[in-house]
Amino acid sequence: MTERGFKRCVRSAVREFDRYDRDVDVVTCWEVFLSDQYGYHFRSFNFDRFPNILDERVNPSFTAYFNDEYGIVFETYHDRIAKIDEEVSRLKKLSNCELATDRGRDRRPETLDIALLVDADEVQTVGHSLKEEIEAGNLDCDSNIILLDFDFIGRNDRPRYRFRRSSILEDNFEDAALPGGRKLSNKLSQQGQEFENIQIPTNEDFSEFKATGMITNKAPSELYLACRLWNGVFIEFLSDDELEAWKTGSSRGGIDKIVEASEIREKINQELIPGANVDDKWVIDALEYLAICGVAEKSGDGEFNIEFKNLRDKKREYNDTSSARSKVSDLAWLLSEWHCENRTQKSREELAEFIAADSVDSNSLDGLGKAELTDF
Repeated sequence: MTERGFKRCVRSAVREFDRYDRDVDVVTCWEVFLSDQYGYHFRSFNFDRFPNILDERVNPSFTAYFNDEYGIVFETYHDRIAKIDEEVSRLKKLSNCELATDRGRDRRPETLDIALLVDADEVQTVGHSLKEEIEAGNLDCDSNIILLDFDFIGRNDRPRYRFRRSSILEDNFEDAALPGGRKLSNKLSQQGQEFENIQIPTNEDFSEFKATGMITNKAPSELYLACRLWNGVFIEFLSDDELEAWKTGSSRGGIDKIVEASEIREKINQELIPGANVDDKWVIDALEYLAICGVAEKSGDGEFNIEFKNLRDKKREYNDTSSARSKVSDLAWLLSEWHCENRTQKSREELAEFIAADSVDSNSLDGLGKAELTDF
């Protein structure tokens, strides 16, 4: 039971991590593509990775403002639509929203398309759900609604994302304002029985954009943000001496650092990813995830003591010393295994002790009882 619960816990955490990481990839693809294709043609072009134009339940994934004549609202879907009525209402609101311009003002272009980017495995389900609403007259709005599917191809040979327009919905981009040779309506038009597609490689340009945009406009999973904090944010809080010790490996026992969720949020939103909408709750959830891993401990309201250290020994413990996965994906597997081992073997009271200050030695993970597997 415990072994089965552990495996299910790890699979669930990694699945949510991968889904969010793919969401970051999809947003990054379009930021690279649109900036390259239209950034120089339109002086007023603005790609908004973190639109905050409506309340957080309605805000789209990202937007592109070209000029007063044209703009696009984008929304990503990695699963089927759970509450179709709410989604229809949301899309109708998006058809009337204003976009952030290059000058920081909000404005609704004369023509505003809505592009839905759906995982290829789910596009049939999502597409037909929306088609039924459109045919029933429930999704009548001023915007064209364009359905695109995406998938990742060529993992070893020129890895890239492919985006294709689906025929389930009839609408195409109403992009007369775009230059003739670069109209999206042409790039994604139907040729014979097939639709043309856009392929965006995950090359150096992609990696550079993703490095400065590791978050999307959607809330990340606890594991995803925990990995990003460990892999790129905590280092920003080290002193020069601590940074040197961390680089040289002289601090094998780890560097204890007290951080506040609000400080981390400000560091991300203002310096590391300007404009991001990370909030304190996201950070606290990620820090509590790390606490159950045993490398963090809550020391106050929104305050945590981090034991920042090299995790090579822990990788050896889990027989995970080499991997073809990316560095951050590798870390996700390690932290999820560590977290789930404790979560499935220890009681709720003992897990609470991992998070609460002065109640347990976070380095001592042995000798505790098994948990009731209420979650897994």
